Amino acid sequence: MLIIEEYFVLILQLIIICCSNETKPKLNLDEFFNNTDYQQLSFSPTGEHLLIQSRRPSWNSSSFDISLWLFYVKEKTTKLIAHNLPSFSKPVWSPTGKHIAFLLNEDSTITYVGTPEHHLYLYSIISNQLVPISVGNNIPFILTWADNDSSLFFTTILFGSTNEDKNEWKDVIRHRRTQTNGVTAIHRTDITEPTKINLIRHVPFFIGELLYVPLLNKLVFTSVSRVIEQLDIIEIYSIDLQNSMSMLRLTNNE
Repeated sequence: MLIIEEYFVLILQLIIICCSNETKPKLNLDEFFNNTDYQQLSFSPTGEHLLIQSRRPSWNSSSFDISLWLFYVKEKTTKLIAHNLPSFSKPVWSPTGKHIAFLLNEDSTITYVGTPEHHLYLYSIISNQLVPISVGNNIPFILTWADNDSSLFFTTILFGSTNEDKNEWKDVIRHRRTQTNGVTAIHRTDITEPTKINLIRHVPFFIGELLYVPLLNKLVFTSVSRVIEQLDIIEIYSIDLQNSMSMLRLTNNE
């Protein structure tokens, strides 16, 4: 036992000596504040491509630039697909791996006549083209594919009017309470017919994750709060698309 302890102490001393002798370059302030975070890595269903979502500071805009890159595994090359993604964007591969669906920050400098129009975006691996898909006047938040490359499910959040928001902010406590509740709409769109958008149903909370289960023809999703301390409302639900009015709660977070 004593011999084992002596060996352990010797190894520990060698590690300390080696670490102390290493000369590591010091990290300056510019390098520290200009670091790049990799928020998401996901292989395509074919395994031929790796999707990379990065985030780095954009000092000119006082924000972060979130970009989407495509790494070609065989060629070992990387290509920039898009930048200026919203912070909540979670790109998703299509079932065949031929398309990537994601969101972009809409250009706030554009002046719309009437109600503004919002989009989700599809990148084609084959044609290398980025195609916008109109989803009407509601902002899309969460995306997931159906069991083919032609249909997508997406969520939108039903916000109150600007005047209502201002009045709520006058009472901070009441405003924070209302932020724990919300209404989310779940839609399905056919990308071959961009004007064809079907409402699945409304749910009385915000959705954090959305997943389609082809074998059961169901949607599975999580409820989340916009207020970080309200963690007790996080649950998992499912909707049978044969009867979308029936929603089943799968967990009981107490």
